[in-house]
Amino acid sequence: MPPRILHRRDILRYGLAGLLSLATHPLAWAVASERLPVTGFGARTFDTPVPLHGTPDGPAMLEACQPLAVSIGPGAPGGNAAPFAFTMARNTAAALEESSHPGSPLLRLQSGCTFRARVSNKLTTPCTPFWRGLLADWQTPLPASPLESGAEHTYAATVRNRAGTLLYQALTPGMAAPQVQLGLCGLMLVEDATERLFARQYDLHLGTTDLPLLIHDCTLDGLGAYATTQAAFGNALLVNGVIGGVIDVPAAFVRLRLANGCASRILDVALQHAGKDLPVTLIGTDCGLLPFTERVEGSFLGPGERVEYLADLRDIPAGTDIYIVSRAFPSSYFPGRTAIPPEGTPFALLRLRVGAPTGSRITTPAPMRLAEPFAPLPAPGGPARRVSIVWPHGLHAIDGQAWTDTPLQLPHRQRETWEFSNAADGVPYPLYCGGLAFRVLTRRGGPPAVQARATHPEGRHPADEGLKDTVIIWPGETVRISLDFSVRRAPAAIPLVFGAARLDAFDAGQRRTIVLPPLTR
Repeated sequence: MPPRILHRRDILRYGLAGLLSLATHPLAWAVASERLPVTGFGARTFDTPVPLHGTPDGPAMLEACQPLAVSIGPGAPGGNAAPFAFTMARNTAAALEESSHPGSPLLRLQSGCTFRARVSNKLTTPCTPFWRGLLADWQTPLPASPLESGAEHTYAATVRNRAGTLLYQALTPGMAAPQVQLGLCGLMLVEDATERLFARQYDLHLGTTDLPLLIHDCTLDGLGAYATTQAAFGNALLVNGVIGGVIDVPAAFVRLRLANGCASRILDVALQHAGKDLPVTLIGTDCGLLPFTERVEGSFLGPGERVEYLADLRDIPAGTDIYIVSRAFPSSYFPGRTAIPPEGTPFALLRLRVGAPTGSRITTPAPMRLAEPFAPLPAPGGPARRVSIVWPHGLHAIDGQAWTDTPLQLPHRQRETWEFSNAADGVPYPLYCGGLAFRVLTRRGGPPAVQARATHPEGRHPADEGLKDTVIIWPGETVRISLDFSVRRAPAAIPLVFGAARLDAFDAGQRRTIVLPPLTR
């Protein structure tokens, strides 16, 4: 069943005049936010069932440890499917046109398995598929440039992630933001023995109590159809392809895998009931489960970031409505350019409708210890490679040298400390490193509302305690991270992509290739 966005009848239902008023009067969103949680991107109610992976009518799931044939091309015809999609088949010999899995399915990987995908670009434009968060030993050279129209490339790698939620998307220089808004993104899950034991202990099952949720924005025209645009922010926000969605959940532990698939928008994702935040247990971040969990009331999510919550709904009365929302936070992205709604405006994402308890009621509390511990963090002091961020007023620099198309050649495969400093009059700036996880060491400065989120002496937020591939640098903030380049075990020099996680900024050239020296034996 294709994902549902807006039909023409929805436009009549919500009122075209109402949608246009939101598009032309930014203050309308500030007023609407006071009525949370019954207002979203064009949705006055949250009654549309959200397609869930693991259910008979839900999106397709594929075991990605089997060879895959992947086509990047038009989405499923008819309905409300996105214009573009990753269409996949289980066997590289299968005819993609006859695949029974249209759209961008959920890929399930086992830690330690071989991921192999033959990717064909059937768009009329170049496209670069990107496996965000995948930590792997690549067995085939990665393409040095985007796949041209009609080209193919085989990706093969040994997965070395711990269990977690990953994202795959288009990351085509100059076209990443519009391609993602038009549908080129999807989710991957990595599973391992620790995660399977955790799922058994808390009775977690895909489609009922384990919910992968892809938050995604797009631009709709006046009739509710997808529109191609270079805008940083879409005017519609979807969860698993639905605007104004609802999910029925039992009064039990529920695992929420939240991925920000928006092209450029930062979110502050939390659960709310009657306007009040509900504490949840943070169990995972970008690149896998945490060794030690932490109680939180929300987390910032930059474009491409992921977070996993374990929500304890065992004592919630049946019939209660809980909303997943993005809360208010300070942002002034691109002064003079208005997003609808402006970034940092509170709004609802979807509704969770709590039902009866499950038959196997769990009596143990949420876990405090979950996965294998990380290696100890290095000392936060010492020499660092310094990166300045001055967007949107000028050029970035790494060690004083402006970002260019020239790769940054690292002399050694070793652990390095990188320090990012954002201009006080800048904008919140998410940065990512593709193909390598890092650890956050310290946060200093930044807006008071952001500093108030710190729960650790070094200024780190709870989500900073995990393995990360994306980190937000707030205006006036300095952040240090630890990157261990020695873990790349490829036998030849393989480039890493480092740059802006906001895809409009990435498209504007804010990226740099990092090249490691060949592996010595």
